[in-house]
Amino acid sequence: MGMEQLGTWRVSAVARSVPQLRRALQERIAGRGLDEEAVALAATEAISNVVRHAYLRSGPVSLSVQASTEEVLVVVADEGIWARKDTNRNRSSRGIGLALIHELCASARIEPTDTGTTVTMRLTTNHG
Repeated sequence: MGMEQLGTWRVSAVARSVPQLRRALQERIAGRGLDEEAVALAATEAISNVVRHAYLRSGPVSLSVQASTEEVLVVVADEGIWARKDTNRNRSSRGIGLALIHELCASARIEPTDTGTTVTMRLTTNHG
């Protein structure tokens, strides 16, 4: 069965965009038999990573969501270079977000390129 486009957003990759995108995503996936908290948490982690690491100054983050009766596909993309702005932070805290994304999703693919990074997350429905 084909995927239905539920929404696409493109906003500035700033901290206040994280809860805004999370709410928009939750509204679009509500009532579809998904673990809505898992979908929202995975997307939040990916978006937060863009906000923290993708840009030296600023840039956009895109979120799109598609769904079928069996699964949801969430894509988070940026146009950044993934700067290490957090060199003074504890190194042991790095990578937790990506590990969480992989744990929550049926599959997760991170694709870095010279023009940005795309994170594609697939989560299955509770009844699919």
